Amino acid sequence: MANIYQKYRPSSFSEVKGQVHIVKALSLAVQKNRIGHAYLFTGPRGTGKTSLARIFAKILNCHNPKNLEPCQECPSCKEINSGISLNVVEIDAASYTGVENIRELRKEMTIPPSGSLYRIYIIDEVHMLSKGASNALLKILEEPPKHIIFILATTELHKVLPTVRSRCQEFEFSRILTDIIVEKLSFIAKKENVSIEEEALRVIALLSEGGMRNAESLFSQIIPLGKKKSFTKEAIEEIFGISDFHIISDFAFALFFKSSAENLSLIDHLTKKGRDYEVFLKNLIYFFRQALHIKLGSQYIDPEYSPGTSYRECIDTIIKKTDIERLLEVIEILSIAQIKTKDSFLTQLPLEIASVKISSSNFSKETFEKEIPKENTSLPQQEKITKKIEDVKEIPKKEIPSEISTPSKNIITPKEIEKSKKEKHTDDSLEIKEELPKKLVFSLEKAHSVWSDFLLETKQQNISFSLLFSNTLPLRMEEKTLILTTPFALHRDKINDAKNRLTAEAILTKLAKLPAIILCLTDKESGYERLSKSDSEYKNTSKETLTDALEIFGGSLVETS
Repeated sequence: MANIYQKYRPSSFSEVKGQVHIVKALSLAVQKNRIGHAYLFTGPRGTGKTSLARIFAKILNCHNPKNLEPCQECPSCKEINSGISLNVVEIDAASYTGVENIRELRKEMTIPPSGSLYRIYIIDEVHMLSKGASNALLKILEEPPKHIIFILATTELHKVLPTVRSRCQEFEFSRILTDIIVEKLSFIAKKENVSIEEEALRVIALLSEGGMRNAESLFSQIIPLGKKKSFTKEAIEEIFGISDFHIISDFAFALFFKSSAENLSLIDHLTKKGRDYEVFLKNLIYFFRQALHIKLGSQYIDPEYSPGTSYRECIDTIIKKTDIERLLEVIEILSIAQIKTKDSFLTQLPLEIASVKISSSNFSKETFEKEIPKENTSLPQQEKITKKIEDVKEIPKKEIPSEISTPSKNIITPKEIEKSKKEKHTDDSLEIKEELPKKLVFSLEKAHSVWSDFLLETKQQNISFSLLFSNTLPLRMEEKTLILTTPFALHRDKINDAKNRLTAEAILTKLAKLPAIILCLTDKESGYERLSKSDSEYKNTSKETLTDALEIFGGSLVETS
């Protein structure tokens, strides 16, 4: 059985959706007999490049064209529709990349077409040709035989050689409007006897991101679920694991007006519902994009993303309470999270980190992190770290426990506990708006109080990850950064690795319910003098470390004399 997008692929110019300007240009070229020798179709996937290339090839070789449309009845049209035409050759550049392939093509072109005016070569994904093959193609494109026409198609125009582009008539395909996709899906639904609401079709259209083939592929997934069943908007959202706009607006509101802990709970709820975080973040970014447009005074609302009055009311509430810089910051944070979602081992982790960064600024004039980390950013160079350490004053000894093996709640002094109780009592008695700006800051005391739980959590990730922190201690705070110290340079580098650092920060944030940023240094760099352990303590620690190492690498102990 043919796929939906193959079964309902357009076979004439009138059936092509969303590319009116290109259809008109090609029709006029046929009408006035101004046929070029090379065409270049460029645009996103699923927007009709290959389909329109076949239709154009069909009309050029049709024996009885009618009103600038192929007749569909002549031998040439039937052969092209069946994919067996010798005069229309489709080439996949991904598997036809070498210079030798182009040389063979040059030999074939000397053979005249059989029973038609032209021999037409459709080269799909032409940007994947090697540089040598592209250069070999240049001479053919420049001076082809009169009976040869090339139609090149690509989704990545910037990778096509400028010399190739200069020899072609270039047509840019645009993304297809949602209303046009809904119209086509509605037609297919009637043909396939599938009952589905228009709002449900609109959800599929939005997921396709302007690609008709994407929309038809998504639609084909729901057909096996039952033709007698009537699909609602809610059912489609459940099938594809996306969040409706009420959830989007509610979550956007929570980012600005609720605490980090509450937002993490909302994300946990979305996870249990099986929501697609990549799609969720896209819709969330669209929400704040609209808010930015309105804040700037353009009163712009994309009709495809404004389903109800409550959605608009939520936007109005947010823009009254914030400024343009804040909206730009939120959009940038969410955009980075959306990119990282694809590669994250926990799909919800980038959204959790982003929500903590955004919501932690709700009660503070300063944002949680002024510099948003770019993709593949690395930590400061070692000389910069060393210079920073030299500028920091020596910490009084009373702030560092005299002897620590694994930090725990015992390291906090009675004076500090009493101070913490007073602060907690003050927090309970005052309004959030007045006190939270002072208290929602990660501190060294907070790090010590959750450190034992943090070490347990690292073991749940994996043993090799937990080993990095087995001899690592929270030492001090520098501005908003928790400085960790370790005796080993290898452990320092591993902890400062972006993936491990973000995981550790997420665990600390979860335990402390406060945003945490960490930086690890060696004992020498941090100025921390580690006390020597007694023989018994050393043996116990060594045995524990050795057991963990055996569990990671396998093997057994061998006693030697």
